[in-house]
Amino acid sequence: MNKVAILVLADTESHGDLGRAVNALEVAKEYKEAGDQVALVFDGAGTRWIAEFSKSEHKRHARLLQIADRCPVHRTISSEVRIVSHLGDRLRPVN
Repeated sequence: MNKVAILVLADTESHGDLGRAVNALEVAKEYKEAGDQVALVFDGAGTRWIAEFSKSEHKRHARLLQIADRCPVHRTISSEVRIVSHLGDRLRPVN
């Protein structure tokens, strides 16, 4: 299994930017289907694509949903979080 990170920095202003973002989605899907561990990272101006692709009417909305389950952030915020704290009977100094 390969570990792959795909970084999207492209803005939402042009058709070229759309092409870059869509190519990132397609490549992420291909790696996922091959069983590889893939992280699709939207950073900088590229973060605007998350809002665009999240619109249900967007042509690439379904593709985003297909790969979202592999995103560590998506898995974290969509899963149940349980925090258990325990204080021992005795405190010991840390060396």
